[in-house]
Amino acid sequence: MKRFIAVAAAIAAFGFVNAASAADMPTKAPMAPVAVPFNWTGFYVGAVGSYGWANAEHCSVVVPCAPGFPVTNMKGWLGGATVGFNYQFNNIVFGVEGDWSGGRLSGSSPSTAGYGCAGTCDNEIRSVATLRGRLGLAWNQFLIYGTAGGAWERLQASLGSPVLVSTTTTKSNFVWGAGAEYAFTKNLSAKVEYLRTTKLGTFVYDTVPVCGAICTLETKELSLLRFGLNWRFAGL
Repeated sequence: MKRFIAVAAAIAAFGFVNAASAADMPTKAPMAPVAVPFNWTGFYVGAVGSYGWANAEHCSVVVPCAPGFPVTNMKGWLGGATVGFNYQFNNIVFGVEGDWSGGRLSGSSPSTAGYGCAGTCDNEIRSVATLRGRLGLAWNQFLIYGTAGGAWERLQASLGSPVLVSTTTTKSNFVWGAGAEYAFTKNLSAKVEYLRTTKLGTFVYDTVPVCGAICTLETKELSLLRFGLNWRFAGL
């Protein structure tokens, strides 16, 4: 019995010494969470609004774009949707983006004496679609980029009051621009960008002709100042 009590006392003494030593050891501070850098990789969808403007002139096949012919510079608003994909490597972001916007960029001018028709000359861009590549540099949640690709515009021209002839067509051309985008959260971002197309070219809209000459519309470069909100499916 005495031997058992002695062994128990020795074990208790050893445990007390170890507990005291552990109490004297410095306590490790909890590790701070590691911040995960923002990454732009992923699919996204969004909404876009554009203010656009383009120079246009009503001309004739017989007398092409003579001085004094009606000038109908178009301007107005478009709104639509965007879909795209980004891939980030280091701080370089590659992407592809497509969009469609509808609305009305319009211009109107009284017909001039030399042009030959009474009333007004009118024209509109009803819609714009683009498919573009994007290449940018990212600083965490801020992205700047350049973009280029193809554009398609739905164009309408009419002549006379009341209207004597009205025709629509679709023009395709090259589009380029630049923009900046900021991510408020891992999913939601806002962008502003400027796009410019090459010339839309000549649109023959009166082939009858109702005014004694084949009437055409000569449209110069189209500019779009655009604002958008994107919802990104992060982690896909």
